[in-house]
Amino acid sequence: MKKILTIIITIGTIMIFGQESCAFDQVQQELERKNPEIRKAREDAEARLMQTNVKEYLNKIGATSKNGLYTGTVYEIPVVVHVIESSSPSNAFLTRTDTQIQEWIENCNKMFATTYGNGYYTEGPGIDDGNVIPFKLVLAKRTPQCSTTNGIIRYNGSTLPGYDSAGMKENGTNGPSESQIKSMAPHWPENSYFNIYIVIAFDGDKSTGGLLGWAGVPANPNSAYDSFMKAAGTNNPYVLAHEFGHAIGLDHVFAGTSAISSSPQASHCPDNSNCTTSNDKVCDTEPTANLLYVSPFPSNTTMNPCTGSPYQGTQYNFMNYTSRPRKFTTGQRERGIAMFMQYRSNLTRSLAGTAISSASPVPTLTASSCNPTGITNPSNQGMGPRRVQLGSINNASDAFWTYSNGHYYADYSLQNCFRREVFTDISVDFNELKVSFGGNPQYIMAWIDYNNNGSFEASELIGASPNRLNSSQSPYVINFTPPASAVKDTYLRMRVIADRDQKTPCENLTNGQTEDYSVRIPGATLNTIDINRLPQAVHYSQETNSLILVNSGSKKFGSYEIYDISGKMIQKGKSETSEITLNFYHKGTYVLTFIENGQKVSKKFIQ
Repeated sequence: MKKILTIIITIGTIMIFGQESCAFDQVQQELERKNPEIRKAREDAEARLMQTNVKEYLNKIGATSKNGLYTGTVYEIPVVVHVIESSSPSNAFLTRTDTQIQEWIENCNKMFATTYGNGYYTEGPGIDDGNVIPFKLVLAKRTPQCSTTNGIIRYNGSTLPGYDSAGMKENGTNGPSESQIKSMAPHWPENSYFNIYIVIAFDGDKSTGGLLGWAGVPANPNSAYDSFMKAAGTNNPYVLAHEFGHAIGLDHVFAGTSAISSSPQASHCPDNSNCTTSNDKVCDTEPTANLLYVSPFPSNTTMNPCTGSPYQGTQYNFMNYTSRPRKFTTGQRERGIAMFMQYRSNLTRSLAGTAISSASPVPTLTASSCNPTGITNPSNQGMGPRRVQLGSINNASDAFWTYSNGHYYADYSLQNCFRREVFTDISVDFNELKVSFGGNPQYIMAWIDYNNNGSFEASELIGASPNRLNSSQSPYVINFTPPASAVKDTYLRMRVIADRDQKTPCENLTNGQTEDYSVRIPGATLNTIDINRLPQAVHYSQETNSLILVNSGSKKFGSYEIYDISGKMIQKGKSETSEITLNFYHKGTYVLTFIENGQKVSKKFIQ
């Protein structure tokens, strides 16, 4: 059972300033207690970040800053909001209209952009300035079934016992559990949608205070990567900004301590002996005790007992418990981008936030004549593909775990409508398929339905490991060349299997997974570079995945934007050199715009 700390405050010692709280720490700890693999994944994520030169990585992907101002890409994240409503008239005051939800998300985006106003700090380098968090939440415009949506989906929670009176059960004994809520309103695919749940209450508390919500960290399994919010909390966009901060990998600024229940504050200060590994692991957020119950609320002239110096703005930080949030720091932005992009970057490339258009048709496949129908040993041994890479396919997925709704068969071709990462063009000459895996030793196998008849013949096996592979041998690489007789200019089904035993394409699994993807063999060569022959030419380098400005005296791009063929901006920034490193790799046609001789020009290129 998740335990949310109850604190009894002695009147006359410390007065309650505010009552909003977040269950992030408790929920994450409970997840990790139930399954140590989740804890290990989070610890591995922290270790990986420690080994990363973050500033170099951010510059490489275009998340750049100059003179304290953010100049890089703003990443759009498609969101689906699952509203668990109550049909009881007594709960009518908790109803949230589509307009209110849309405004809630728009105001959160303004907080991230430091343009919200109302006393919130604008962007700048000082302690009384904010820092842009370059994520923009966009309500989904297409469903997993490829129909149009506004991204707000409503369910009748009154059909669940106890929901009308108690809302969702979190730490209490009444109301439906989280799993019951998700059974009614299942996640939309986590690699393309960030799932937010709005419930009327937690444990019967329907007020604007108390527990307001939580969110999972980027390294969590898909089943635990989402956010839950109390309806009353949606009156304040700060709550969403705070919880999405957790979803990009930020801790509370008081991490490592507890709420204050006695004086002095200094006795509640967190360990900050190494700012990269302790407290919130961000070096420009000063250590502080949990200020939720401190009155009067400190200002920047108040001494911080955890540092011995005046507060530097941490008491106004979005990741604090405060009704006066004003800012994120540069360090929080850098950590958030690096952590999110290394674990959830697929969300930034999702098609779910763009309207369905005839200009960008959705790939379709011939149905498979047979699929696995079961698994003989559904135990937690972590078998199955964990990442599949081929051309623009770059799909990370959970291995088979019973605790995380593990699947033994995943037809990712059904996600072509909203995910770029599951379909690709391949070369008529040479291709490299990489299958990453973990857990116990297993075989890797792959086929492509070259004749597009819905079956996988023995001749369509493109590669298989000769024996079981240990996780130290991941990824397993399959090099292949399509036969000259393969169907061209049509999407074909590719099947990848990772399992304890060798399998035929349609055989039931022993302890692993089967996954299907979509590949197309263009009739023409893939290496054609389509460049507008303007005074300054742009060359796309496949070797460095970058754009290079040639035939120019200045050798400098300056400010630029890159759009895909649907018109969605997928990267922007400012290059002080003649090269732009792309932070995406999906074969297709794109448009680069930048300023040339005082005029905005556009150049098309094929990646």
